[in-house]
Amino acid sequence: MADSEVIMRTISISLSSFRSTLEAAKVLLGLCDSLGDEDASPVAASASLAMAVALDQSVSAALSFYRADRLADTDGAFRESREDGRIDRCSTFKSRVLGFPEIASGGKLTLDRGQADVRSLLRLIELRNRLMHIDEQALSLRLRFNPRESGPIEIEPLDESSISGDLPVQGEIDAAGQLSLSVPPPRNPWVDLSVEDARAHLRAVTRYIEEIIEADDGRLDVQSSGLLRLR
Repeated sequence: MADSEVIMRTISISLSSFRSTLEAAKVLLGLCDSLGDEDASPVAASASLAMAVALDQSVSAALSFYRADRLADTDGAFRESREDGRIDRCSTFKSRVLGFPEIASGGKLTLDRGQADVRSLLRLIELRNRLMHIDEQALSLRLRFNPRESGPIEIEPLDESSISGDLPVQGEIDAAGQLSLSVPPPRNPWVDLSVEDARAHLRAVTRYIEEIIEADDGRLDVQSSGLLRLR
């Protein structure tokens, strides 16, 4: 009996749930239609945040598949080129979104920042970073006042670097010699986004995924996507 023939092949498999995340974002965005502007704004921001997560998932999965596919093609002997080494899954979100088209095109193409949808992507990244990394620092203040003199008091921060813009705290001494401080509540970071902004984010993310992440045969060119330009 002849020996059985052993066949060895290498394949690459990529699984990602970014489509489910994007659908969740669409559900949230759809809820805005039944809400007033004030209530719709934080929901729109939540929808945009979900879109950013979907975009992050899709780019991370594409980067992982890109490397795995080349490992399979070279039977494990793949070595990253200069373009490949610029970004990886540990790079910043913005670096990955901007850098993936360059990697996928062999360094020939880049995102066209003159395009409205590319600018919308960049605003989405800024929004995501702002909401995911809210930095609210405590203040150490020095107060100078004479309790026998009514009127505004002098207030200055002990650490100038902790203040951006005008000092938000004011104080005064009343006629009875009582000290009072006025401290405004922190600004709600979830109310600055309009529903139209969120719809623009959805359009931009959808185009990036369909025209770049899911490009036919992984081939990118300026004809296949208006988001790209030659480097």
